[in-house]
Amino acid sequence: MKKLINTTKQKNYNVLAKKISPLFIIFFSCTVSAQTFDLVKDINTQGNSVPTRFYEYQNKLYFAADNGTDGSELFVSDGTTAGTTMFKDINPGVNSGSPFNFHVFNGKLFFAANSGNGEELWITDGTASG
Repeated sequence: MKKLINTTKQKNYNVLAKKISPLFIIFFSCTVSAQTFDLVKDINTQGNSVPTRFYEYQNKLYFAADNGTDGSELFVSDGTTAGTTMFKDINPGVNSGSPFNFHVFNGKLFFAANSGNGEELWITDGTASG
């Protein structure tokens, strides 16, 4: 037994598809061609810096990255090459501090990281000393 198709309904779908498809293609091609991408900074010139765990605080971006010598540590960026630096080497040496779980509370940035004694709670006011 064959299922009967409502040909009027099918024709309406075909007309709609013909109207939408060209618009989608034009929109898609315009969107793709308008985007540009730039490298902010090559944090690890010898390999993959694996930047992860991005968090915006005080108009700067905080994240974990590996510069090739200190393991995965806390970095900060203002979006420029000069303004992208290691913020703190939480676990000095080749071991990683691996900062994660960033949250702002009472105007301060809280996060968890490993200084060599297991995961601990850290806080900063956005300055190297605070």
